[in-house]
Amino acid sequence: MRDISGPLPHPGVPVALAIGGNLGDRPATLREAIRRLVAGGVTVDAVSSLYETPPWGYADQPLFLNGAVRGRTALAPQALLALVKQIEHDLGREPSFRNAPRPVDIDIALYGDRVIDEPGLRVPHPGLPDRAFVLVPLAEIAGSWMHPTLGKAIAELRATLGPAEEIRLTLPPARWMYVAPEMERKQTPHTGESKPDITSGTDFSRHARFNARVLALHRSAEFREAIRRLDISGRLADAFIGHLGFVTLQVEGVARSAMEAVKRSCGEETIVIAADTEQTPLLVTTTPIGLSNLAKRLTSSINTDVSDIGTSLRLAYERFSDRPATVTVGAHTFDWANRVVVMGILNATPDSFSDAGKYFKVDDAIRHAHAMAAQGATMIEVGGQSAQPGASISVDEELSRIVPLIERLRGEIGLPLAVDTFRVDVARGAVAAGVAYINDIGGGGDAGDGMARLAAETGVLLGIMHLRGKPKEKQWETAYESVMDEVTGFLHERIGRAVAVGVAREKIVIDPGLGFGKEAPQDLAVMHRFAELRSFGLPILLATSRKNYLSDTMGRTVHDLLPETAAAVTHGIAQGANIIRVHDVAFMARIAQLMPHILNHSTD
Repeated sequence: MRDISGPLPHPGVPVALAIGGNLGDRPATLREAIRRLVAGGVTVDAVSSLYETPPWGYADQPLFLNGAVRGRTALAPQALLALVKQIEHDLGREPSFRNAPRPVDIDIALYGDRVIDEPGLRVPHPGLPDRAFVLVPLAEIAGSWMHPTLGKAIAELRATLGPAEEIRLTLPPARWMYVAPEMERKQTPHTGESKPDITSGTDFSRHARFNARVLALHRSAEFREAIRRLDISGRLADAFIGHLGFVTLQVEGVARSAMEAVKRSCGEETIVIAADTEQTPLLVTTTPIGLSNLAKRLTSSINTDVSDIGTSLRLAYERFSDRPATVTVGAHTFDWANRVVVMGILNATPDSFSDAGKYFKVDDAIRHAHAMAAQGATMIEVGGQSAQPGASISVDEELSRIVPLIERLRGEIGLPLAVDTFRVDVARGAVAAGVAYINDIGGGGDAGDGMARLAAETGVLLGIMHLRGKPKEKQWETAYESVMDEVTGFLHERIGRAVAVGVAREKIVIDPGLGFGKEAPQDLAVMHRFAELRSFGLPILLATSRKNYLSDTMGRTVHDLLPETAAAVTHGIAQGANIIRVHDVAFMARIAQLMPHILNHSTD
């Protein structure tokens, strides 16, 4: 559904809507209602699964399908209410007695943190804490949102209701909402069988005379082997290798004068496009040989801007095509080219979203770390504070949770250790206790670049993660013109700052920050274009385990995302991830052990 995933021109007010109905084609009606909400000015960030529920208030009627919508809008409360009422009317809801059967019912469950008591509109609804048919789907997509008068998270209100066995999950979002109109199925009149509406496209019926196929070859050596079998070598083979495929690059922030110089330097095989502005992104598409020739011409320019563009193009392509450099920290060597690091997550916290309190006691945490090592973890990350929005604990409290663990694990487990924090003083204590990797979820943006200076002083790995705002703060602003432009621009700037204060560039790890300042559509966009991060030539951490975008997309709870996490991890490794940060170590370690064999396989 293109309308849902498009960029928002304004941040808007966060809103949550309850949606349901029990007449007609229920999923289709609810899907159409959401499309009309989007057309009316609501940007939808997530939809819940649909749950079949008993009727409320009047029993003698069909079962309902109920769900929830999370999004943002610039509409005032009464304007949003008017839009909702118009949609209900247009989709066939007629005036009737209270709690009567109806094709669609839309209620404004939350409007930011506002408490509204106006004619025809009470937000939040006074009956919300008691209504499982609203809380169950709402907790699925907005569990961390706070009830503005009760001071409790939606997930807490949901938990107080108990099992709610009468609420039956019927359709996850992928099966009812995220369906493009042209892909919806039609009924075949004679058989009632559901078939795709295919009017044109691929011909699957004709048998080809020749055995032709697309070659899934990944390196020039593999292409050379295919050419060798034709008994072709020398200049002709080299020329063919150089023109195997086109490569497209983007350079940000190019001045108009430099852009014109780049265009004048292009050969026939190269196309450059840019905006007609004083400063513009530059898009270059060419063959590998064309790129090499262009970079040489640009770097020979006496104009520093032009020369630097040439160097940047060359470095981006070389780094994209190669593997990050092997580095050593203390007794640990990280061979990124041949081994995917499996980072087992050890949360020494009482409130982590995934395993709250299970490993809060030191002995329980130590046992779990040993178990993860036995299952295939090759690094253990220790965290002493949840990244969820809310009040922060003190530095001393965070240190008291992690330092005893790190000191014991350093002597017992033999694996490199990492710390998950955004505080310089906590990281300093963790490094002193024995960690080799600071996973800075603050994005390296602390005052005075203290985290980067600490990494420079101690020689440990420094992880830089993209986010908006600050950790522990709810990141409402999730509108992007281009999420990959912002993520890569942020990382480029923070890498530069770290290098400027003395961090060895090859000891920086980058992380696109799935779930931080992003909703499901943006996280999916990052995953779709994950390979672009290889242009930095640095190891990439993939933290996709049990993330909200997986549950939002598939309609699963965080504890029921093993296949989804496995799919995302496999895709990420194939696109260039060097570290996978995971909860389910045994399963993911087997993927990490297999993937290098596939990616590095040679027929030689």
